[in-house]
Amino acid sequence: SHGRAITVTVDRHGRRIVLGPVHTKVIDGSYRLGFSFQAGLKHYSFAEAPLASASFMWDLTTGTASALADVVTPQGRSQLHSTVGIVRYSADAADAGTPLYLTLLAYISLSLAIFNLLPFLPLDGGHILLIALERLRGRALSRATFERVSALGIALVLFLFLFGLHNDLLGAQPR
Repeated sequence: SHGRAITVTVDRHGRRIVLGPVHTKVIDGSYRLGFSFQAGLKHYSFAEAPLASASFMWDLTTGTASALADVVTPQGRSQLHSTVGIVRYSADAADAGTPLYLTLLAYISLSLAIFNLLPFLPLDGGHILLIALERLRGRALSRATFERVSALGIALVLFLFLFGLHNDLLGAQPR
């Protein structure tokens, strides 16, 4: 808008309402409608920061684990995204400001780490599972078994990626 007057159409309970014209203001270096997405960001002292950070990471970890468990539900599947969605959401967060962008990067990194621990080859969790099985059995798995389990895991990971890509290309767009 570059500061020019704009009209905004909102959907309130299925009814479209036109607001404006209103003038945007420069907030955090971008033209906005008088608000920014920094609600909930809090500044911590040096002493408070480690505990607050650990609490935040724990909340992200349990939320990611819950989201992975919900993939079997329609609501959970709609939240699955591929790299296309990650780039889209990252761009939106970058536009909203550095604190939100860095928070999103932390969330993505932690989510990918948790996803990598799923017990499917070629993910690390699959290797951990097979090593544990070999340890319990007292001998190595046959090459044919390893290849079958690998093919199944690769197919599952590919399916999840393609489903996420489908959601990104045909589903709701964040922008």
